[in-house]
Amino acid sequence: MSRLHRAHLGKLLRISSEDKSPGQTNANFTVTLNNSPFVQKVKATILKSVSFKNVFPNVYLANSKFSFEYGGTPSSITVPIGWYNLTDFIASVNALLVANPVITGSVVLSAVVDPLGATSAQNTKIRFVSDLPLTLYGKDLGNASGDLMGIPQSSSTTALDITAEYLPDLGGISVVYLCSNAIASANASASSDGGESLGIITEIPVNVPFGAQVYYLANDSTLESISYQNSRQLTNVDLQLCTRAGRILDLQQNALTALFRMVPEGTHSVG
Repeated sequence: MSRLHRAHLGKLLRISSEDKSPGQTNANFTVTLNNSPFVQKVKATILKSVSFKNVFPNVYLANSKFSFEYGGTPSSITVPIGWYNLTDFIASVNALLVANPVITGSVVLSAVVDPLGATSAQNTKIRFVSDLPLTLYGKDLGNASGDLMGIPQSSSTTALDITAEYLPDLGGISVVYLCSNAIASANASASSDGGESLGIITEIPVNVPFGAQVYYLANDSTLESISYQNSRQLTNVDLQLCTRAGRILDLQQNALTALFRMVPEGTHSVG
């Protein structure tokens, strides 16, 4: 059962995936509260803090497919889901290209500094060298990994030696959204994988390295406050952690915890 704490204005409510029902995930769950009076007639809900671990891969299902043409023959590879630095990403792609039956010769990726003589940390791009004319598709032509590789969405190039126009984007997810239909159904919504409308509570920056703990503390309660026209009964509270596109994330075995202040009916200020 979630833990209830007394507060100067209303009470604090801790919602955690540690209390989720069997079969639910740590990033999409519902917690049943006890029958305390202060969750029966809620005037407003104020988010105080959120914590979870950054275990989000920078290569995931939606961006893992690299589509191209080798010697005029369309082909593709799919990079395993996971977190990669540039060296590991290039090594993984090269191994998959060697095993690709369409490639009778060779297609090899490497990291190059472009323009020549620039600072390597800020100007390292991916170079593609092939023994037959190679066409690199943009995202508009079906290359889901276009952003990862620095390949423009709106163009394709055919050559034996190609350097991506843009820097590779292996930064991973930079922003997530905490959502709840019970708490924020009247707020702007995102579409989840199944097309369900999700009420957005707040946007949370993911500004820690992969594997580190994200701790988001609301600095201004008025920005994190959701008021209700009519008092609301919150005996069942759902939480989801989503991407900008509404895709529910995978926290694996790591917990999601949020702390709210529940403002009861009859309170004249929310501060």
